[in-house]
Amino acid sequence: MNFGKLLFHAVLFYAFIPGVLVRLPPGGSTLTVNLTHALLFAVVCSLVWKLVFKTK
Repeated sequence: MNFGKLLFHAVLFYAFIPGVLVRLPPGGSTLTVNLTHALLFAVVCSLVWKLVFKTK
């Protein structure tokens, strides 16, 4: 595995831990908050990876 890819995913994973930057949705149950952050992580990771590390 590429070190850059590993570092990229580790930083994004840390940023999307509930309560590190933000807790979405505010006042939601633990399951709802975890599912929301997991979905956001997957979407952002996919989009940012395609924008930053364009494949030729």
